[in-house]
Amino acid sequence: MTRLTWGEIELRNYEYGVDRGVFYPKGGSGYSWDGLVSIKEAATDANQALIYVDGVGHQNQLLIGSFAATIEAFTYPEEFEPYDGYSDIYTGQGRRRFDFSYRTMLDGGHYKIHLVYNALAEPTQRTHSSINSGIDVELFAWDISTRPELVEEARASSHFVIDTRFVLPDILEIIEDRIYGTEVSLSDMPTVADLLAIFWDNALFRVTDNGDGTATIFGPDEAVANIGTDLWRLEWPSVVPVNANTYRLSSF
Repeated sequence: MTRLTWGEIELRNYEYGVDRGVFYPKGGSGYSWDGLVSIKEAATDANQALIYVDGVGHQNQLLIGSFAATIEAFTYPEEFEPYDGYSDIYTGQGRRRFDFSYRTMLDGGHYKIHLVYNALAEPTQRTHSSINSGIDVELFAWDISTRPELVEEARASSHFVIDTRFVLPDILEIIEDRIYGTEVSLSDMPTVADLLAIFWDNALFRVTDNGDGTATIFGPDEAVANIGTDLWRLEWPSVVPVNANTYRLSSF
């Protein structure tokens, strides 16, 4: 055991900035969202409920809620207007759901890619002021609510975060080519199933349950150590000991 320490340089992690905003119409290619100022993340209905038994507080339960955000920007893609309640002829029309992504920076040159599904935008109050000796650029803002997507063997979610500190470079390249486009392909938002498939198909370490009490494991040579006749030990970050004779395996 070691005594706790403070101020370790390698543990001074921080997150800053937002850029690379992309707006995705449902079923269409993405558009760059320039002029992003901030994205304030929140969770709707994420309230605490204290449960009482015989008049005594028994359990403090947290309702997780759904992802929500406020987007602030100096401008927006023209293609976003129908999703803000405007059409070519009429204003105040019904709004449509869309997807969007953005990036937040981390120290050390790393960053997080945020993928948001099934967003619905509600504009906040906008003030138009008379021009005076100075020019104040108007700031647009929208409150965003979302509808979660079903995720196999996990809680439904509408917000997924890809942290480049923990993602293989090949997988990151595939995802960025998909969401930002390439010289030969348009950008688009992968479905949640597509996103999970990218990680699964390109994982270095994969575990497949054969359904008969056995499993097939695929991985690099350094993940497996022979410790006896027909006896092997798995050594990989996603092999987690549960007790002396039980391990939890997951693809990584």
